[in-house]
Amino acid sequence: MAKRFGEKRVSYDPSDKGSNKEAVSRDHIVVSGGSLSKGEWQNVRRAKAITPAAQLFPTNITDRPPKETISPNDYDADQKRYGRLIETVSPLLIDRTATVKIINDEDLKIRGCSRWEAQGIASGTFIFEINLAFHDCSDWEGNYYLLIHELSHHKVQSNDHLVATFYETVNELGATLAQLAIEQPELFGMAQEDLGEMAA
Repeated sequence: MAKRFGEKRVSYDPSDKGSNKEAVSRDHIVVSGGSLSKGEWQNVRRAKAITPAAQLFPTNITDRPPKETISPNDYDADQKRYGRLIETVSPLLIDRTATVKIINDEDLKIRGCSRWEAQGIASGTFIFEINLAFHDCSDWEGNYYLLIHELSHHKVQSNDHLVATFYETVNELGATLAQLAIEQPELFGMAQEDLGEMAA
C-alpha cells in the first residue's frame, strides 16, 4: 500500500463526502473502491493498512452532547469579550445573530462549529460553538480567525473547505470585519487605542 499510494493515504468514505476533499487538501491520497480488487480490499482491511477519510478528517460533526458545556457565569474575561464580539458582529456580517456556546471536549476534533440546524433557539439565530480543548479565547488573532471561518461556513451553509464560495466568503467577511473595526471600533467593545494594545 505504501508503494502504490504512499504513507499518507485514506480510503474514500461515502458516509462523509467532505472528509475526502479534506484529506486531499492535506496532501493525502484518497483510495477509491475501484483502485483495488475485492481480494486486495479484504487483505488491506484485515491488515488495517488504510483508514477511512472520515476517521482522520471528519466534516460531519456529531450531535452528541459535549463532555462539558461551560456556563456563561463561569466565562473568564476573554471568553466574555469574545462572546459579545461574536454576537455583536454576526448580524452585521451574515444577517443572522449568533448565540455563543462554549464547550470543552477533546474527543470532538474541532476548534469551533457553526450549527445552523440547532434546535431550541430563537428564530433568526444560530449556535456558534467554541471548543476550549482546541481554542484559547485569550489568543485574539485566533479568535478573529475562528470568527471569520465559522461565519463563512454559516453563510454558505456548508462544511466544505474546498468550494470556491467558501474561500470567497472568507475573503469577503475578513474585509468587512476589518472595515467595521476601523469605522466602528465601539462595536468591538474597545476604543481605538485598545486595538493597538491587542495587536501588540
